[in-house]
Amino acid sequence: MHFGENHYADTLTMKAITAWVNKEKPDFIAVTGDLVSGFIWDRNPNSKFWEHEAEKFAHKMKELNIAWGFVPGDHDYEADADQ
Repeated sequence: MHFGENHYADTLTMKAITAWVNKEKPDFIAVTGDLVSGFIWDRNPNSKFWEHEAEKFAHKMKELNIAWGFVPGDHDYEADADQ
């Protein structure tokens, strides 16, 4: 999904997720990596970039009342997901 590239892209991603969930009505969503755009991270260890950007998705899943799971991808580790 590459959250964190820019606000416009994140907004479009959220709209697409909402439309897809409303159409398909899944029981569970599996995210298989690259929740955030790690290459955008400014390498500031105090920024909590991954946490902030991933929260967007978590909030949307809660709003849509969808169970979900996550396996980190390479871009998640390029950010500060492992801190």
